[in-house]
Amino acid sequence: MNEDETEKATIYLRKLDRQTYSIVSKLVTTDDLRATEALLKNLYVGGDELSKILDNFDALRSASISVVPLLEAKNSSLKKN
Repeated sequence: MNEDETEKATIYLRKLDRQTYSIVSKLVTTDDLRATEALLKNLYVGGDELSKILDNFDALRSASISVVPLLEAKNSSLKKN
């Protein structure tokens, strides 16, 4: 949150849903920060004030490194019976 990395923010997010995925996956192709902001606003359930991240450019950039990978599909495999 600050230059010497002594201030941190903790937030809690609910599980990614289909509607949020649809919105954010479109935004991420053009603007990672807008996508991160939309994802955080839609999934936020508690913790520190969300504005601590959204109003701080460096914090928002850091958050995007963590939340954009949430859009990736989980690995799976299919077996023929």
